[in-house]
Amino acid sequence: MTNQREKESWIVFLDLLGTKDSAKISSSQYPLKIETFSHTLLEHAQNIQADVKVRFFADSVYLQCGSFSELVDFVAAVRWTLFSEQIFFKAAIARGELEDRPIVQHVTEGRLHPFDVSGSFFGPAAVGVYYAQESFKGIGFTIEKNALKADQVDRTCHSAFPVDDEASNWVAFRDIRHGGGEIGGPIPSVEEIEEQENTIAFLDTILEAALRANTKRKNLARYYLSQFISCIQSSNFENIDFHDRQWRNFPPIFYHVFMNQSTRKGYQAIRGSRLLFFLIAAKVLETNGERSVPRYKDTACNAVCNEVVRALVSQKLTTEPFSKIPGDLIASDVLEDLGRRSVSLRMRGH
Repeated sequence: MTNQREKESWIVFLDLLGTKDSAKISSSQYPLKIETFSHTLLEHAQNIQADVKVRFFADSVYLQCGSFSELVDFVAAVRWTLFSEQIFFKAAIARGELEDRPIVQHVTEGRLHPFDVSGSFFGPAAVGVYYAQESFKGIGFTIEKNALKADQVDRTCHSAFPVDDEASNWVAFRDIRHGGGEIGGPIPSVEEIEEQENTIAFLDTILEAALRANTKRKNLARYYLSQFISCIQSSNFENIDFHDRQWRNFPPIFYHVFMNQSTRKGYQAIRGSRLLFFLIAAKVLETNGERSVPRYKDTACNAVCNEVVRALVSQKLTTEPFSKIPGDLIASDVLEDLGRRSVSLRMRGH
């Protein structure tokens, strides 16, 4: 009997962003971007240890893979490589097969001019994943959550993207989780930040792209927020602590959003970025402390919990209520605790 795992099939539709702008800016930039895009995809696809189909269409691609774990490794590597080179895309992943049927017709006999046609028809799963990508208003990947098995969920994370210009309404989705090697491990102290220079550079690249979009049309910058949320959700907050007025054992995204004054101002310039600060604070509060209970429920962790909320208060981020945060991102009891702490700190003049 054939193992069910061997029959597994997944498809991804990936669409390159910003190609129209590239064509307007420079006649050479557009083909160079397409070449880098296709070369990177093919290079990483060759490392997949499973059945693979790749179908290119200029600035977009369909890929079918016979293994979920191999597909996750592939898309994570593509995301890291292309985003690091300021080449951004949005993509959708779903179970299914391309069911591609070739269209080939080449006629010369009896014709003055050759007649040459080639292409493919695709099945319903390919159509569905295309429209899933179209409705996704972020960068990176969205994956059909109902298609995931229990042992596959851990390779993904909850994320969200805003659906209005004010970034007040959010739609939850599942993204492919960043691995620890990509998003970086805990940083013992700010003096050792250089050890995570690759991760910091990765975050810098996305923030710079968001700020460039912000200067053109402010509603464009919000598309990048989904990737920052996925980075936060993929990061390790287990050992973070505040000791001798210094943060210790913090993930790179915490440093980039919360601690570095220059990049913090950049984030605050993006409409909707307040959610990033709340989400980071919530991760500190909800992650288990030394007693294996969430910090916000452990009085021994009051100092670190109050300090992260104090940072929100000092930046005047808690003056307006948050009523439309997806529950998949921040649980209601964590949000209530965060609210109580912020009110208490404001009343005490912090």
